[in-house]
Amino acid sequence: MTPNEFLPYDVERCLTKLFQKELALAGQAEMLKQDLATSYDYNLEACYKIIDDCNFGFIDTSNLKRFLVKCCIYASDALLIAIIRRMDLDADARLNKREFYDGVQPLENFTKGSLSEMKKQ
Repeated sequence: MTPNEFLPYDVERCLTKLFQKELALAGQAEMLKQDLATSYDYNLEACYKIIDDCNFGFIDTSNLKRFLVKCCIYASDALLIAIIRRMDLDADARLNKREFYDGVQPLENFTKGSLSEMKKQ
């Protein structure tokens, strides 16, 4: 296929929908990160330590699953792997502290007021 060729309409449409959903998911995740970061009692280190419950120095699917079960959220192994993969920068199937911090912190720092304005839009 050369750069001047087109995809079949149904393939292009499905691909476009996939990207739209990915963008929406990224936007929702960013809003949640902003909510988390602007909470008065938020502590990134405490968040990491509560998930790394055995003090291994990393978060993997096992300790992530234990944390979620404590919160009454029951995720499949495939979904747990997907969560780790989204944040895992060195592809070792676990999150070190830096990867976790980067994955949880918002892209930009907003105040609670500007976050409320952004949500209205």
